[in-house]
Formats: sequence, structure tokens, C-alpha cells
Amino acid sequence: MNGQSFGKKIMAIRVVNETGGQPGIGQLAIRWLIRTSDIMAFSLILSVPMAAANGNSRFFWQVAIPLGLFMADVILVNATQKQQRLGDMLAHTLLIKASQKHSIQDTVFLNIADNYRPSFPQVMQLTDRDMNSLKSILDTAKKRGDFNLASMASDKIKNHLKIETSLSPFEFLEILLKDYNYLSAN
Repeated sequence: MNGQSFGKKIMAIRVVNETGGQPGIGQLAIRWLIRTSDIMAFSLILSVPMAAANGNSRFFWQVAIPLGLFMADVILVNATQKQQRLGDMLAHTLLIKASQKHSIQDTVFLNIADNYRPSFPQVMQLTDRDMNSLKSILDTAKKRGDFNLASMASDKIKNHLKIETSLSPFEFLEILLKDYNYLSAN
């Protein structure tokens, strides 16, 4: 079911392995068997009414153990880099958002005028993947105002393509994107 149970489909989340692919049956089994948060909720739902009705002296332990397991998951999700609960850590899986909204601004494609004249035809030596990376770096550098990031990317591309220019790193990277769009469309 593409890493989604009925509940995950409603919440628009899904399970993937740590490399982003489909989790294996073994991974899903481990993840399902180590369900500390679910065990906690189920145990509390069952034990609180039963303990209250019977005057059970073990009530503290019936609540403390599941609550401890739940707290362990909460701490792990908030303290680990990948925000994984215990079952996910042992199964090497991640929970991700299944629906991501993308727009044309997230791609390298730009509207270029028909009379545009490319400045750096060498840009066609780069791959689509290179251009997507360049666009991502440029967007990040602009958002953070990180001149060094743009400068490092600009220098690396200039060296690779053997380009000499006095343009600022931001201008150079933007022109490369325009040139690539124009040349790849024509």
C-alpha cells in the first residue's frame, strides 16, 4: 500500500526506508512489533477502568510502564536527528509527508524571451541534475543572504566550464539558469 495504512493515508504520511525507498516486509514487521506508543495507549485504555473497578493495587505499574514507553517514544522523536520512534530506529524506517506541494518555481524552468541571447553556451555541458542543484543553491543563498555559498558555487562552475567573468556570483548563477533554459528549449 505504498507504505501507508488507512490511518496514514488519511493523515497524508507514509513509511519509507532510510534511503527513501519502499520498506521491506521485514522492516514493516519490526516497525509493527515495536509499537511502544500504541501499546501505551491500548494498555491505559484497558487498565484504568479495570483497576478502578477492582480496586487493584497494581494500578500504578499498569499505568507507569505504558506511560514510560510512551515517554521514551516522545523523547526519541524529539531528540533524534531523524525524529524516529524506537520501532523506526530498529527497522531503519522513516515517517514522511506523502503529499508535497510543488510549483513551477521549484524547477529550473524559466520563461525566457524569444530574443534572449545566451552568454555562456558552455552551460550545456551540465546535466539536468547539475542545474537542479544550481537552482537549489541559488535559492538557498538568496533566502539566507549567503554570499559565500553563491560565491563557492559560482567559482566551482566557472572552473569546471572554464568561464571567466566579472559578474557577481548571484548574477552569474541566474544567467546560467537563463542560458540553460534558452539553449535546452531551442
